[in-house]
Amino acid sequence: MSTDATGTDTLQSVELLLFDDRVVLAQAPDLVTPQVMAFGEIYYLGHNPDVAEAVARDGYANGYDHYVQYGVGEDRSTAERGVAFDETYYLSHNPDVAAAIAAGDLPDAFTHYSLCGQSEGRDPNALFDECWYRSENADVAAAVVQGDFDSAYEHYLAYGWQQGRDLSAWMDLEAYQASHPDVSAAVTHLVVGGWLSQRGACRLLGLARSVAQYQAMPCNDEPLRARLQALATCYPRYGYLLLHALLRQEGLVINRKRTYRLYCKHGLQVRTRRRKRLTRPRTSMPLPDRPNQRWSLDFASDQLASGRRFRMLNIVDDFSRECIGQLVDTSISGRRLARFLDEIAQQRPLPASIVCDNGPELTSKAMFFWARERKVTLAFIQPGKPTRNAFIKSFNGKFRDGCLNQHWFLSLADARHEITQWRTHYNHVRPHSSLNYLPPVAYAEQCA
Repeated sequence: MSTDATGTDTLQSVELLLFDDRVVLAQAPDLVTPQVMAFGEIYYLGHNPDVAEAVARDGYANGYDHYVQYGVGEDRSTAERGVAFDETYYLSHNPDVAAAIAAGDLPDAFTHYSLCGQSEGRDPNALFDECWYRSENADVAAAVVQGDFDSAYEHYLAYGWQQGRDLSAWMDLEAYQASHPDVSAAVTHLVVGGWLSQRGACRLLGLARSVAQYQAMPCNDEPLRARLQALATCYPRYGYLLLHALLRQEGLVINRKRTYRLYCKHGLQVRTRRRKRLTRPRTSMPLPDRPNQRWSLDFASDQLASGRRFRMLNIVDDFSRECIGQLVDTSISGRRLARFLDEIAQQRPLPASIVCDNGPELTSKAMFFWARERKVTLAFIQPGKPTRNAFIKSFNGKFRDGCLNQHWFLSLADARHEITQWRTHYNHVRPHSSLNYLPPVAYAEQCA
């Protein structure tokens, strides 16, 4: 290719300064504009000497002018371009540059980037490149020329992103989102800068439009918190619903979830008063080794033929399994129980301890004072552990199966008669499997 001296000098100057934008800007300011730099003027001229010669000699304004007229059709490469630049983006991310332009020290933001911004590593742009997309997708360029699409970006939004086409030489979407965690701010930048509509920006960055349109409401909970804490101090047994009703009457709050959030955050919960449960220590119960050493007692119930309920108190010797006595009545109080035990004490000595459950009759004051005066220990079992009183429970099962379930009592006197008959049979006649099949009275006499 032949060139004159001027063209040769211009071409050599361009070739020598391919990678130094500051020198090019200083020596050929007309050659470099934001539009030209976004296109990749230096790369295009450096890889197309005929274009550089034509720019220096003929009527082309720059390499981009040649590319628009002939380069697209000739499929000339523009892949490795110079610098993509966005004036609005650069100013918004560099307040010192905006201040310098306002003070008149710089004509525009691109001048600052070319002089020092690039060497300082400042980010010039991260947006869609129309020219690069057309150059890399000839079918898109042809469709735009034919009028099927108004721009290459319109094609990208409609089909390109689904087909996985690269949208820019500079933009890596994942890297951009990683360096800009606040995607909503990126959407705002695209919309304010006039690059895209909100719908297009949200689609490009993968953000829901409702998230981009969300406006954070200022939260000032201090007055509400102070009043809630004052009410909780004044009414310590009020839960959050009652406190919320008081706050709503004062016009401080509407949503009860807000009240509940502050209620829990500041530890104002009312502790539920649990029902006091009776606790008994778990102690070992050694088997007695002689008669009349330990008794067990418990209650059973049944009904007469008329439907009236009545109760029975059963007392058993834990060693001989003998039924010491049975009290039958419609109601058995603690005092009645104490009198019955005194009646038994007139016939035989009282034991050292009596095993019983935690019923109201047995834990009454009457039984407490009776046991203290008679020096008898009331060995209460653990609540909810009926097997700790196994001897009397076993007797109750035999008593119900052999007596209560076999008779239909016409009156309370009839019930007392039948129960007395059965107790006599149980103590003197009925063999007991745990006593080597001896009746309880015979076993007690044998061990005496």
